Amino acid sequence: MESEVQKTEKAAQEKPEALETYLQLLANSTYKGFKTDEKRTTLPTLPNLQIIDQTETNSGAQKTDSAQRKDKDKDKEKEKEKEKEKDKEKEKEKEKEKEKEKEKHEHRYELEPWTIPIGANSDNKKKSVPMEEIKKPEDQLPNAWEQPAASFMDGKCGMTGVANMLRFYGVEKDPKELDSYDYRSWGPGMRADKFKENLNLLSEKNFSAYSLSEADDALATLRKHINEGKPVAIQFMTGPTNAHWVVVSGIKNEKSGPELQVLSWGTYYKIKWDDVAEPWKRGYGGPYPHVVCDSASNLLKRSAK
Repeated sequence: MESEVQKTEKAAQEKPEALETYLQLLANSTYKGFKTDEKRTTLPTLPNLQIIDQTETNSGAQKTDSAQRKDKDKDKEKEKEKEKEKDKEKEKEKEKEKEKEKEKHEHRYELEPWTIPIGANSDNKKKSVPMEEIKKPEDQLPNAWEQPAASFMDGKCGMTGVANMLRFYGVEKDPKELDSYDYRSWGPGMRADKFKENLNLLSEKNFSAYSLSEADDALATLRKHINEGKPVAIQFMTGPTNAHWVVVSGIKNEKSGPELQVLSWGTYYKIKWDDVAEPWKRGYGGPYPHVVCDSASNLLKRSAK
């Protein structure tokens, strides 16, 4: 079937008077081979014109616009998907950070949440970490305080350790006088921060509580303090929840390895480094919880090794 344009074109070729109608139709149409912005002073020969109905052109433009909108919609969907993926990655990173924080605050010894250190004034502590009684290594060293009788909740080693450390700095304080609310930690036993606080209060010296990383050379740290004339209070584990405080006054090198000289239970003991290294690392508030003064003791030789 012939379109209206084709019919008009045919009529224009047969009858000159139909040319005006043809030109009018042509003015409202587009066709191949003819630029619409040219001046229409001449026209191609009528038989060569391939006229395209304007409605068909508009329809094609509409289809193009629709395709472009679909492409834009697809692009938007892709962007949304990318944003969702980014959000998921951020959430994963947040979860990882939470897990890291959780690991930091979990007890490294995998104790139950309610577990707290309980002291015991018994020979079991000496057996869990072998301690051999010795004579006082040097005459100028202070005598060790006798440890008060333990209660169910407190072995009294913390307050005895404080009293022994005070003696190195010329302060006499019976451990029994420290067996009161003012000098105790919350709960059983004595924590390193309270140990330090008591020393600062009673000596007017500046003591600090420290821990080391597991990668640190703990024995080298001890040697450094002892060589500087500073006794060191250390807390080590003697069981799953039990811990014990001693004051280290020297380190002696033996063929079997280094040995610590410590004050505890009213006298001096020696402890092999290999026996105490791991229990000390696991001490409460560690790794390697210890308390030391900023200044040296006049009773401890700085050349001690």
